[in-house]
Amino acid sequence: MSDPFPITVAQMVALFMECIFYGIYLVTLGYCTRALLCEKDKLVLRRRKDIKWIMVIVALLMATFATLDVAFGLRHNLDAFVYDQGLPGGAAQEFSDITYWVNVMKTADYIAQTAIGDAMLVYRAYVIYNKQWKIIVLPVLLWATTTVCGSGIVWVEMTTKHSALLSESALTPWQDSFFAFTLVVNVFVTSLIVWRLWNIRTRVAHIASHPDKLLRVIRIVLDSGLMYTLSIVILFGTNIAGSNATYGVSDVVVQVIGITFNLIIIRVNAGHISSADAAYASTVIDQNTGGGGPGIIPLRKIGNGIAPAFVNIQTELPGITCVCGDSHTSTHGAFGSLAFGIGSSEVEHVLATQCLLQRKSKNMRITIDGTLQEGVTSKDVILHIIGVVGASGGTGSVIEYAGPVISGFSMESRMSICNMSIEAGARAGMVAPDNTTFDYLRNRPFAPKGEAWDQAVQYWKTLTTDENAAFDVEIKIHAEDIVPTVTWGTSPQDTIPITGRVPHPASFEDPVRRASAERALKYMGLVPGMLMEDIKLDRVFIGSCTNSRIEDLRSAAKIILAAGSDAKVANGIVALVVPGSGLVKQHAEAEGLDKVFERAGFQWREAGCSMCMGLNSDRANAEERCASTSNRNFEGRQGPGSRTHLVSPAMAAAAALMGKLTDVRTFAKSDISPPIAISSGLDHVFAASQHFPPTHWHTDITSQDAVVLPTARQPENIEISTTITSPRTKVTVLKGIAAPIHRDNIDTDVIIPVRFCKAFKGKGQSVGLFDPLRRDPRTGQSTGFVLDRPPYTNAKIIVCTGVNFGCGSSREQAVWSLMDFGIMCVIAPSFGDIFRSNMMQNGMLPIQLSSAECVALAEDAQNALELEVDLVAQEIRRCKDEPPVKFSVDPFRRYCLMEGLDDIALTLQKRRIIAEFEAKRRILWPWLDGFGYDDGTKPNVDSKLNAMEW
Repeated sequence: MSDPFPITVAQMVALFMECIFYGIYLVTLGYCTRALLCEKDKLVLRRRKDIKWIMVIVALLMATFATLDVAFGLRHNLDAFVYDQGLPGGAAQEFSDITYWVNVMKTADYIAQTAIGDAMLVYRAYVIYNKQWKIIVLPVLLWATTTVCGSGIVWVEMTTKHSALLSESALTPWQDSFFAFTLVVNVFVTSLIVWRLWNIRTRVAHIASHPDKLLRVIRIVLDSGLMYTLSIVILFGTNIAGSNATYGVSDVVVQVIGITFNLIIIRVNAGHISSADAAYASTVIDQNTGGGGPGIIPLRKIGNGIAPAFVNIQTELPGITCVCGDSHTSTHGAFGSLAFGIGSSEVEHVLATQCLLQRKSKNMRITIDGTLQEGVTSKDVILHIIGVVGASGGTGSVIEYAGPVISGFSMESRMSICNMSIEAGARAGMVAPDNTTFDYLRNRPFAPKGEAWDQAVQYWKTLTTDENAAFDVEIKIHAEDIVPTVTWGTSPQDTIPITGRVPHPASFEDPVRRASAERALKYMGLVPGMLMEDIKLDRVFIGSCTNSRIEDLRSAAKIILAAGSDAKVANGIVALVVPGSGLVKQHAEAEGLDKVFERAGFQWREAGCSMCMGLNSDRANAEERCASTSNRNFEGRQGPGSRTHLVSPAMAAAAALMGKLTDVRTFAKSDISPPIAISSGLDHVFAASQHFPPTHWHTDITSQDAVVLPTARQPENIEISTTITSPRTKVTVLKGIAAPIHRDNIDTDVIIPVRFCKAFKGKGQSVGLFDPLRRDPRTGQSTGFVLDRPPYTNAKIIVCTGVNFGCGSSREQAVWSLMDFGIMCVIAPSFGDIFRSNMMQNGMLPIQLSSAECVALAEDAQNALELEVDLVAQEIRRCKDEPPVKFSVDPFRRYCLMEGLDDIALTLQKRRIIAEFEAKRRILWPWLDGFGYDDGTKPNVDSKLNAMEW
């Protein structure tokens, strides 16, 4: 049977189709280039370090291959129909000659592009499966086989005698094998990708009841190369049939490969999740909460954003206990709730049991009397407080903020205060609920309605501190002593008035504190005695869970408007404004605040953490100085080697306009607070008052009926069952080399920077352990840190002479990185509360000793002497003829460590008591259910418990 496609016709059709697809390719290449090189939705070049150069190189290679293929096609047709038309056999003979140099080059071009395209597909599967190399073993072998077969095709064409035809018998096996394996690679790897995403999205919900999920999977198939896969099927079929149509399809496939790559890049850039790790994290969260019922807030809901910035304005109620895997969960304490951050393992414990093992905290009250000066905000107040009490002043305590200044603050200002309680070392921060609280909560999504609201408010009014209450620590601060405040060092405790000068390390009496100050000044590039207002900046960031609410944005916008209609960000300053949630963003845009910022040269960004922690591409470069409204100025917090000064939103706006740290009081006072204009576009989510701060009104209490509240149950002794499985390693005696570290406030950002924290498990975390101390942020070269010097490369224990080890965030990766290195015990004068809990949860031992004892053990460590930690005897034995150092550990925690017991299994032994409490709670405090309320007895809101001992 004759071929319906004469080879001359096939070549002409091939050239025509090739040119059309090349045009399409160039269009997609333009969008791909923009996606790779420019900021999202802006024609602004990314910083060099933020560009994915590997993808850029691949895109350039694809462009080179596509262009060469068109050029070879044009040359082939010119040779056949113009230059060599008089040769024997004519154009048909020349097109059929597989040894002709153009044919060889086109084949090599196609094989190379196919290899790169398939490799990118395999790599994509590798990333989607969280970089599990076992998943891609077979795809890699198939890809290697495909590449070998492709190389075989080129080899046969190069070495076969002149004028051999396309149907040359030596070529057919290589071609068939190449097309077959290419097809298998694409179908198999694409199936892996689809299965992964399908499985994540449908683990709980059936696909039939959620057609939108099916559509998403179909789109994934398309952008994973469906068009390319289909073209391979056609190419394979025409080759087996021996048709000249193979020419037309093969020429088009070269362009299709490039188009497919471009579409993938464009689609990824168009998404709201900026990295594969973040995408994986979000899909895992969706998977695990897909069947959670109405209490689950979907990950991509319009109101979402930073957890401490959006959850509290929608879900928080007074009197509850709230935990979250975020150290700034203390923000919720502004509503009169007990709220604190916990680690990942403790989150698991809470989700499994509704309970959390805690020891009673100390009570600490900070009272702010008097009247604040003009230009002083809640951010200045909390920075001043931290400067007074220190970064470890609140360790082991829950702080109550009180006094007329706190009472006069709005809810959003109170949130900013409570938010940074963790920076003072506290477990949590609280403000007693009052009418300001109740007015703010009325009509919000999780607030009770109708009669239940009246009952709840009457109960909430009983949650104030008794007049004669005794506190472990009492601190009084005069408001008149507080001025606009800024940080100078690498700890939130390094505060100073904006009108002050950089302190001299010699002014600190404590030698460890003095050494920390010297290191901080060197890192920050500052000189003692330097005026704070003379410090020039490179970046300004307005955002974070501390200061990204609507009031914060208004405060910053006021400064810009006060500076005049022509006010602009100073030359050389990169200024970002990042709302805390999608709702805040839309609210600000409804008021026109985004236009105020953009007109002045600020970048108006999507909601998120952004530069607060340098998690994605929003980072400061090494030695760049940033005025930030965030909460931590740790080394490398906003990017390796970055320098951070904490300020209020108003101070940040002023700094952006002036190009340096500036006293906000130099700007004229301006009352330009815009009226709240709610966009009707939000009505489909919730009623407007459920999202935005309501106008102020007085709360009128009308409830009257009541019954007596139950007395708080005293906890029973924990019943230990020796039959419980022990998934953890038992901790009894640990002997080994100890590494000495002489530094205060070793925070979790120093232990492991956030850029190393994208994995869900602990394996491999030691790569980032103490990265800011081990590697120069500019050169990446080793600094000779203690853990990089023998014998400390095999250390099992860390002895720190400085206080507050592990302060900062709740990231459990800090513990995992130590474990992955081989360290199972840390000895220090004090620990960050969350870090201590995280160590215990992972079977590690934190030992708190006096500073003198830590110094003595550090001397042994300095001399490379081994220490032996005996948890059974609760003592540390030294190699020299020195008496052992005694220590104590909570008996229950000690037993769990020694037996390797699982906390969840232990707690679930109390499931009956938990169920009884839940049943009682649903009757007496029904508003805590959030949605709908069971009929029950009305609580006594006139009676007040005299104690909360537990």
